[in-house]
Amino acid sequence: MEDTPERLQAARRFSLKSLLLSLFVLSSVFSVVVRPHHTQADTPPLLQMPVDGRIAQLTAYMDKAKFAPDQYQYIPQFITDADNNSIPPTLLVCIEVAESSGGKRYIRDTHNPFGWASDRVSFSSESAAIDFISNQLGSGRYYKGKSITGKLTAYNSAAYAVRVQNCMSQIK
Repeated sequence: MEDTPERLQAARRFSLKSLLLSLFVLSSVFSVVVRPHHTQADTPPLLQMPVDGRIAQLTAYMDKAKFAPDQYQYIPQFITDADNNSIPPTLLVCIEVAESSGGKRYIRDTHNPFGWASDRVSFSSESAAIDFISNQLGSGRYYKGKSITGKLTAYNSAAYAVRVQNCMSQIK
């Protein structure tokens, strides 16, 4: 069988998903196993992470929406940044779907799959974009104190708010 670009992409996506799920399972196992003379401080930080079902939820949705394979690496950051800014991580994921079809359609050099500032802004990395946008949606001048609908309407429009919220309701 010939390796087509689609098969190679699917294999990369499967490998990244497998890695994330393996880390998830390992963190679960190591949090349950009791070893003599072993303390929590001896456990590497990655294995001290609590089990978070949102990782599986976001991964499953990203599979369904056919996100670009490189976007899966940001799942833990979506969750952490969203938590730190009192917004749901599904908000970030669904904005990315609306703006760049899950990281597939945007100018890569901008590191801006969220369409921030009508794609006229570039970030040093996608990680920096996630940090900035999470912070803005949580406490930025135009977004602070607003409902999710209010935040999304300020981000783009009322119709956009409905579209993104419909996406958010699909992530279970």
